[in-house]
Amino acid sequence: MKHGQSRKGHESGAYSSWVRMKNRCANRNEKSYSRYGGIGISVCERWLCFDAFYSDMGDRPEGRSLDRINVLGNYEPGNCRWATRSEQQNNKRATVKIDCFGKSLTAAEWGQALGLNSWAIIRRVKKGIPPEIALTAPMLRGKPLPRLAAIAKENGNA
Repeated sequence: MKHGQSRKGHESGAYSSWVRMKNRCANRNEKSYSRYGGIGISVCERWLCFDAFYSDMGDRPEGRSLDRINVLGNYEPGNCRWATRSEQQNNKRATVKIDCFGKSLTAAEWGQALGLNSWAIIRRVKKGIPPEIALTAPMLRGKPLPRLAAIAKENGNA
């Protein structure tokens, strides 16, 4: 290939990401096809050519991978970035955002920002505890806080 990104025995990070992106969306034999092409996610016509993809995205930075900003959107300029593993984990279809204090963050992001255990935050919210309390009540190991248990019970989730 004339772009120089694929040589015998070695592919650049950008080139291998491009190949995997196309396979996820178009190759029915690819194991992850059902989560991409199988639900209608596609690669824009421009990016079917590696040179155009590379022109828009550039080299893949160390420790990053191709990520769609809108997880239900297609692979196209403006909807893709080189993301860290943490950014990828927080940008999955199954990831639930918690709206509180004027922000919408994942439990992991709230936990990191507030110094709280993200699994405890998830458990609290699933029990019906309002986010404002789930994110501000102190964490206790192994013992539910009576106030939180009462709130969950009031909300019919005890």
